[in-house]
Amino acid sequence: MLTPTSRGTVLVLKAPATDLAPLHGPVPIRLTHELYSKPTAPVIRTAVSWYDRLGSPRLVAAFTNVADPQQAEAYLKLGKQKDILVLAYDESLLAPIQKRVTNYQQRVMREILILAEKLRANISETEYDFEAAKAKVLARLSAG
Repeated sequence: MLTPTSRGTVLVLKAPATDLAPLHGPVPIRLTHELYSKPTAPVIRTAVSWYDRLGSPRLVAAFTNVADPQQAEAYLKLGKQKDILVLAYDESLLAPIQKRVTNYQQRVMREILILAEKLRANISETEYDFEAAKAKVLARLSAG
């Protein structure tokens, strides 16, 4: 999830210790940002890919709801940062893995947020349902 801090927005994830163990040390990381336009809500997906295995990266995703002011603000701040801090915690929430990733997609992130807000403005309050839209995105991604 995207979490605002006094030093900017960070990406925080929680996973079993066995999944995180191979991610210590130098492991390439890729961040991607995607916008899905669904009838009930726009969905911004931020994917973190950890390339610790050939041909099979570990993938974790965060979803942003632009109708939630805190989420929209966190995404906006993330898009302005030169570097993004990724923190990965196991079940004990101790000794996180910390990775700093250069943000090469600042312009793309601003464009995604602007478009998502425009899409949001065209959906009535009674029809807006981010959770349903997110479920459709997840279903589409798992099928494809």
